[in-house]
Parts: sequence; C-alpha cells; structure tokens
Amino acid sequence: MVPIVFVFPRVLKEVYFEGCDYHLGAGYIRAYLAHHGILSGQYVDNGHLTVQETAAAIVAFQPQIVGFSVYDANYYYMRLLADKIRSLAPDITIVCGGPSATFSAELILGDSKAVDVVVEGYGEEATLDLICWKSGTMELDEISGIVFRHGEELRRQSKIRERQTPSATLTSNASSKERSIENGYVEPKTKLDEYPDPYVTGFIPVSRVSDIGIVTSRGCAFPCTFCNFAAMSGRKVTFQSLEKVMEILEFLDASDEARSGGKLLVTINDDNFTMHGRRFHELLHRMQGRHFERLDFWAEMRVEPLEERSFGLLRAAGFREVNFGLESAVPSVLASIKKVRSGDAFADGYEKERQYIDKIKWAVEGLHKSGIETCVSVIFGSPTETIIDAMETIDFIGSLPLDRYAHNYITVRLGTELAETYSQHGITTSTVPGRPLPLLTHAAYDIHQIPILPHDDSQLPIRGLLLQDAAFLLSGTGNFIGRARRPKDHGRGGAGSESGGERPMIFALWGGALTAPEEVAEWLSHIKPMSAMVWMLQQGCTANTDELEVAFAAAGVATLELQIMTLPSQGHGEVEVGGKLTGGTKGTITIHPRPLGSLKNLVETVSGTSPLQLLIETDEDTKKLSELTTARSIVVSYSYLQRRVTFKDGCRWSHKHCPAASAERVVVKGNEILPCPAGSAVGRVGDSIQKLRDNATQISARERARRGCDGCAARDRCSQCLFTAPFSVETFCEIQRRGQNVGLLVDGLSLATALMDTPDPIPPSNVRLTALTASNVIEVGGTTLCLSDCILLSTETETYNYIASAKHGFVAKLSTTQRQLIEMLN
Repeated sequence: MVPIVFVFPRVLKEVYFEGCDYHLGAGYIRAYLAHHGILSGQYVDNGHLTVQETAAAIVAFQPQIVGFSVYDANYYYMRLLADKIRSLAPDITIVCGGPSATFSAELILGDSKAVDVVVEGYGEEATLDLICWKSGTMELDEISGIVFRHGEELRRQSKIRERQTPSATLTSNASSKERSIENGYVEPKTKLDEYPDPYVTGFIPVSRVSDIGIVTSRGCAFPCTFCNFAAMSGRKVTFQSLEKVMEILEFLDASDEARSGGKLLVTINDDNFTMHGRRFHELLHRMQGRHFERLDFWAEMRVEPLEERSFGLLRAAGFREVNFGLESAVPSVLASIKKVRSGDAFADGYEKERQYIDKIKWAVEGLHKSGIETCVSVIFGSPTETIIDAMETIDFIGSLPLDRYAHNYITVRLGTELAETYSQHGITTSTVPGRPLPLLTHAAYDIHQIPILPHDDSQLPIRGLLLQDAAFLLSGTGNFIGRARRPKDHGRGGAGSESGGERPMIFALWGGALTAPEEVAEWLSHIKPMSAMVWMLQQGCTANTDELEVAFAAAGVATLELQIMTLPSQGHGEVEVGGKLTGGTKGTITIHPRPLGSLKNLVETVSGTSPLQLLIETDEDTKKLSELTTARSIVVSYSYLQRRVTFKDGCRWSHKHCPAASAERVVVKGNEILPCPAGSAVGRVGDSIQKLRDNATQISARERARRGCDGCAARDRCSQCLFTAPFSVETFCEIQRRGQNVGLLVDGLSLATALMDTPDPIPPSNVRLTALTASNVIEVGGTTLCLSDCILLSTETETYNYIASAKHGFVAKLSTTQRQLIEMLN
C-alpha cells in the first residue's frame, strides 16, 4: 500500500496513445514527498492493456490517492481510467494536476464525476497537504491551490497566482546568502532548490533524460497569447541555483547510462532557458569549465539574450542542438500573438518584431557556423495571419541554414489570452462528441495550402506514423520492428520513446457494413488495448463517423479519434488516409497503387513523392516477383524508400507465418470479425481476442494439413497464408516453391521503409537487401539469432547496417565489424 500513485497517460502529437509513462512534474513531487518520508508510486506500462486492465493494475498498488498529470491531449484517457478506478475502488481519492487541470478545473470536475480534487499550479506543497488530509492531520479546506467537491458545489481554495513558488529576485546587490561571480550575475537562494531532483533521487530513470528532460527554472514572463505554460506560472520565473544545476549534470555524467558508450543527450525543458541573460551565460561558462565528455545538450531558448560569444560558449558547453520559437516571420502576426512584447507594436511600425526576426536569422547562421544544429518552430493560423503571411514565413524558413523546423498549427488552450479572443479573428473550435478536451482548432484560412518543407520535424513524422499504420492495415508487414517513434517529443506533455517494440493492434471497421455501432462500441470498450488505433474503412460510400464517435464516447472506447481510410470503389485506385483531427489539421495522405509487373527493376529512380503501394495480383506481377527474387541480394533505389513503398497484402509473401492467428489486425464487417481486409470470418462481435486467435489457429491447422505444408520444401520461408485470393491456393503454393527469396523483397522493403521514420533514418543512398543463408547462430544485442532467418540491410557506403528477422520479431543496428563478420559466416 502507498499513499499516492501517479499516472501520466502519454499521447504522442495528439494522435497516438503510447502507454502510461514517467512525468517530470510527477517525478519532482515524488522526490519531494520522499524528502518528507512519504512513499509513492508511478504507474508505467506500454499501452497494450485494456482500460479495465490498466485501472486494475493501478488499483493493485492500493493507493489512497491516484494523481493524474493532465493535458488537453490525454484528458479523455484520464477520464476513462478515473471512471474505472472509481468503480473498482470507490474509496480512492482521484486528483488531477498539470497545465490543463490548472485552467480547466470546473470543466474537469463537471465532466468527470470520478475526479475529486484538481490542483492548480505546481503541485509539490498541495500534494503533500493532500496526503496529510488523507491521514487526518489536515482539513481539505485548509489546502491552498486546489478545487474540490463539497456536496453538490465546487470550492476553490485561493487562486493559482497566490500560491506560486517564490520567484527569484535578480539584483546586483548580493545579500549575505548570495554569491557574486565574475560574469556580473548575482545568484540568490531560491525555493526551487528545496525540491530534490527526480533523476538524482531515482524517481525517473536516467535513460529517459533525453525525452523527459530536466529543468533549471520554472515559468516564463513573456506574454505570448497562445501559451498556457507562461500563464501557469503567473508570468513569473523561479530559478534553480547554478550550483544545484551543476550537481544534477555531474550526477548524469557519472551515471551508468552515460558511461555505457556514446553520449547521453540531456534535454533542457525550461519554459524559457535564456530568461536571464547573465545567468544563462554564467551557466555556459561553468559547463565549459567542467567539460562533460559523456553528455550532449538540447535546449529551446529565446533569442534576445544571445551575443556573439554565445555561439562559442554553447559549443564548448556541449550543446548539440538549439531550438528557437519564431512562430511567424511577419511582424504584424508576431504583434498579434504578443510574441515579443505586450504593448502597442503598431506605434513604432513593429520595429521590435522586425528586430526579433532579424536576430533569429543571425542566431541560426551563427550557430550553424559553430557546428550546432538548429531548429525553428513556427505556428500557422495565428490571429490576423493570412495565407500570404504564412507563405512569407515558409519562404523565410526555407532561406535559413536549418537542420530541421517544426511546422505547427495554432491551438486554442484554456487559460491563455487566445482562449478569450480567438473568435474575434475568424478562428473556430470544435470537439469530438462526448469529449470536452482537446479543443480542435480551425484557422481562418486553409492552412493545408501551406507547403510542408522536407526538413519538418512536426507534421511529417506523425504523418509517417499514420502511414505506417495504414500500410500495416493494408499489407500486414512491418510488425517485426514495431511502430517507429521519434526519439523525443519536445512539445509539452510529450515524452517520446526509442524506436522498436511490439506494434499495437489495429482495429478496422467497414463503414458501409456497420449495422450496430452501439454493440461494436461496447465490445471494443472491453477488448481493445488502449494503444490500439481504430480505423474506419470506406468503399463506395461515406461512413457516418459522427454516429460511431457518439457510440464510442458513450461506451468509453479508448481512442482519440477514428482514422478514416477511403478505398477505391473498384479496380486499383488511390487510397486516402486521414481523420477529423489528423486529416483536419495535418492533411490527408494519398497512397498510389502500382502493379509490380509494370516495374523494370527496383534500382531505377521512381518519380513522385506520395506513398506507393505495389500490387501482386496478376500473372505479370508474379513473373516480375520471381525475376526480382532469384538472387540472394536485391538493390533498391532510395527513391522508393522516400515514397514509403509497401506491398498490398504483403504478409502473404513474408517469411513470417500468416499473422491471422495472432489477431494483430481485427477487421469488423457487419457482425463478423476478419483477421485482415482480404480474409474470411474467424469470429463475431462479442468474441474475446483469445477466442479469435484460437479460431484462426484452428483454421490454420486444418489448412496446413490440407495443403501438406509440413512436407513442403518451402515451409521454412513460406507465410502459409490462409487467404490467398486473388490467387488459388495451388497458384500461391507454386509461386512460393519457385521464389527462393520472395520474403527477402517484402520483409526487406518493409524494414527499409519503416526505418525511414525512426531516429536513425536511412541516409540518401540506395540500399542492398541480402538474404542470409548460413546456419550459424549468433548473438546480437542480447538476442540469439539463426542467420538463415535474417535479412541484412546495408547502404552503398557500408556505414549503415541493420539485421532483422521477421520470423522472430527482431531488428538491431550493426557496426561495420559485425556486418563483416556476418558476411564472412554467410
């Protein structure tokens, strides 16, 4: 039993639920509670449990309090879990905190009857007081900074701005407790130093410092109208002493993770890292003097305090990348969102805004010359912005020597000035039925007319993930490397993770054949893992998504939104992918089909940029398949990888056995459950996942016996596909017997395509796919592999090498020496 367990349902880019994770704010609270002798827990999982199973796992801690870290994007998942926790353990007190809770207390308490208390602002003291209340040493109405239920009414105990941790007063007059330093910066002692660090105290694993990050200060004093983090701090800033910051960095540098090889990337997630210029430069001086050989650093910062000396100091201090928030390259737009100042910018002709834009350009060029990577974030759809303004911003971004940029769209968040004024600028908002958060924001002009540049690190990655899932639904391949994820999500509330891992299940509903949406929704609410995506398949009709979303909300189905896939009504037309949120704010993806038989080879350069799906459905296609797979090695043009090429129904040509028995894909057509879009029924709505798997396994056993698979020469490389249409079983078996390396082509391309959307993408180069045939057993990354089950992927430069096994669900990067050893054994 523990007094409190913290839960952070993590949502990537407001689309993907990726499980319950560690959270920096909760880590600070846990460290503070431990300092006072109070035990706590952090619930962490991979999202592969249902809502009921997740809630039961949280309740198993036997906590008195469950504390949720709440953002707009994860609010719905919090509500689902809170409702289930309340039904399982009525005596547990459920508390919400975080940015969205701070400014949505009444909304949350009104919408979710399971939530008892909302903490406004930073939570260390309030959480400690709540535990004292649960132990009977304090009354609830004595705790400041909370909103709670009192009978039928809600009570607020003081306002957020009245209970912030004291901000440091930066002055040149040092008191007896302050220390003067050569840089002219006087360092006061601050309350923030009293909060133990969650990494040093072991409440967050050091291995997560790259994506969860650290902070050296809290709050921001700038008046940006769209930002709820500055609003959360009351426009005040609290600093950690530099002595405390250096102690944390010393600890990270001495950690086992930093010593294990390579450099550990430390992400600095301050709301405004450069808020005080002298402090910023003094910290760089100290970091330079210490010279952390095992650490690299990333930080988002404002440009105003930077000087010529800053570039060399940042490089010497170990900064790998710096991000600036430009938001717009149009002075009047910057003025409308108060990015630079709160006063009347029109009076001086937006002079300060022009200076800000010029200094962004100067800083990016200076950092680029210093060898530091740069990223600039922009926001399209802001108040007063026109499409002409947006194009001016895109042109400005294209003129800078950036390594990447973040292509963002305006979002209305409660608690901000924008939330009070957006409607005055033609901006509108809506919500998904039954979910008051997040607010879906619709700009005053068509933001999708603005081109997304190739080095975008915001929209394109999430579109890449959507495309991976769409391709998996259509092809069934790629599961052996899981869903590729970004290494870090520096957007607030995100905590990305390394690539790889088991891919979540995918559910697909045939819209035209869905006759009982309430029944389907009720079934999904019980059996769907929280991370599993739900797709609506449209073919020859437009499905009623509103009706299904209402049913989902009523039943409590754990999904943010329906992803919509529009299939051609006949023939081999284009496939369109998108949802209300992802399609409405991130654009629709069009997948173009191409018969394999129409290709000369895979080395030729293929024109176009949209995703490409290869078809194997005719005699001409199968002849080309046999031609391409006679050799043990295949070279593929980089242009195919850029188009994220996949095979329709590619799983039937994979080395991995037919995935129908594993229920990785669940297709609902009427009341029947199919294991893939091309399959036949293996169950009905209402069946458990285990029953569907058992049914498919029985069908597979009967079909294997009928075909004589156990005695076939191709049994070790054949998928033994259950549903071979448009080919007859006899034709399919003949193709498999004569195609020695069919799986090499399909699995190898699946691997290469998925690697394009990972933190370690394939560099611009043709790739070679090699089928390994040796019977040697080797160990790679702690996993024992038989080479004959594996594929080797390498580039022409032979510096980029991966080994993968679709059969065993494994992928690992190889050093050049490891690759040479494997080729020698082979």
